[in-house]
Amino acid sequence: IIIGQYSTFTAMLAILYMKLHKIPFIINSDGGFINYKENKIKYGFKHYFISSADYWLSTGKHTTKYLNYYGANLNKIYKYPFTSIRKSEIVNEDNLLNNKKDYKNLIEKNNKKMILTVGSFIERKGIDIIIKASKYFDENISLYIVGGKATDEYKKMIKELELENVNFVDFMTKDRLADYYRAADLFVLPTREDIWGLVINEALSFGVPVITSKNCGAGLELIKKDYNGYIVNNNENIEEYSNKVNEYCSNMSLLESMSKNCLNSIKDYTIENMAAKTFEILNNIKYE
Repeated sequence: IIIGQYSTFTAMLAILYMKLHKIPFIINSDGGFINYKENKIKYGFKHYFISSADYWLSTGKHTTKYLNYYGANLNKIYKYPFTSIRKSEIVNEDNLLNNKKDYKNLIEKNNKKMILTVGSFIERKGIDIIIKASKYFDENISLYIVGGKATDEYKKMIKELELENVNFVDFMTKDRLADYYRAADLFVLPTREDIWGLVINEALSFGVPVITSKNCGAGLELIKKDYNGYIVNNNENIEEYSNKVNEYCSNMSLLESMSKNCLNSIKDYTIENMAAKTFEILNNIKYE
């Protein structure tokens, strides 16, 4: 039996039931952030439920560290590639840069560098951070925020900052969103907390370098400095976001190199490979 998360009411009931009846089970976690300052009660609560499993599935080293901190046995934690991307959806390197200008023309009739952000308009996603950072973007850079119509808060922010380079795009189908990924020069996710963040996988699969925060699980696992993107250490540091965007957008050779590296870094993160790896792990567990 595999528990997808330990923290829902249903999952906790299931864990208690299996412990009572001595039924072995696996906890599958897509991430987590250790809170070293949490009180003993909260720590004990997490430790009890996480450590109760017999095996654990982890998305990578940071998730493994999280699970181990809350009682998981390091020798029984298995890593798998967490993703939402099929192999066929990863763009071909030969077509990576050739058609970018055409896709840009579908969106706006200019030759500006395009920064893309995709996410729901909630405080945790940090949309306000990238809006503020765009004030300091070079004049040849436009920001596109996909996920809905601008809220009153964002409209007020744009007006007060006198921004003309910020564009909001409503929620769209996966096929239409793919055009924005293909046109983008950089993807920025200034999240205040994302246990994983599958949009990072998506951006990399289109060869789009990523700038994100240390509060993003996928970023910590997949992004390497100046190889396929950049991790911002202090997420509220507007200047660091804007400086890095400007630096990358002014260096075409680096952008092109990072775009190719994106594809290399995501090639194993396919649904097919995730299924195959999970099948392999379950067989290993079966025969232990």
